[in-house]
Amino acid sequence: MVSIPDIKLHSNPSAFNVYCNVRHCVLEWQKKEASMALASKNTVQSGDSDSDEEEEAKEPPVKLPKIIEVGLCEVFELIKETRFSHPSLCLRSLQALLNVLQGQQPEGLQSEPPEVLESLFQLLLEITVRSTGMNDSPSQSLTALSCACLFSLVAAWGETGRTLQAISAILTNNGSHACQSIQVPAILNSLQRSVQAVLVGKIQIQDWFSSGIKKAALMHK
Repeated sequence: MVSIPDIKLHSNPSAFNVYCNVRHCVLEWQKKEASMALASKNTVQSGDSDSDEEEEAKEPPVKLPKIIEVGLCEVFELIKETRFSHPSLCLRSLQALLNVLQGQQPEGLQSEPPEVLESLFQLLLEITVRSTGMNDSPSQSLTALSCACLFSLVAAWGETGRTLQAISAILTNNGSHACQSIQVPAILNSLQRSVQAVLVGKIQIQDWFSSGIKKAALMHK
């Protein structure tokens, strides 16, 4: 039998602290129950069948033909070079790319070929961090659009290392993004709503636009 969990909290805990501790106990409870269920199986055959089912459940990465992968890498290289010679063309390409990326779901590109995602990540990272050397409006729009594309890509990719690398590169930049207006991609809004739904425990969360502010409600500034 699995023992009843003992939840220990500090005095005057916050709602988030209570949620985290309860969630941790629930996950530990489920983990112990799963371990006991697996230990009760005595035959090797049942264990083999379970491992086969787990392997089948894992979705393998999509394997693209080499010619398509080469073509995509060439397109990425052309976008990188046109930011110097034809910034308006590069601007339209990044805007089209942003429209595609921000329409994805968080972690929706996890099963895509990592080589193509890595190539696109390096392209957007270079355009975002490295300035073209010009202070005109098209140059600033390029870095701002590339930054929005980079945020969309790491949110759709779901790779923790690349997410931290992108955030670190932007925060440690020379401050060129401080005076720019960077669009918040729609995928970040979806990710934020998903996190809020998990914390609250509800699929749909009321907001000020749909529900308004209750009469005589207390609000902190």
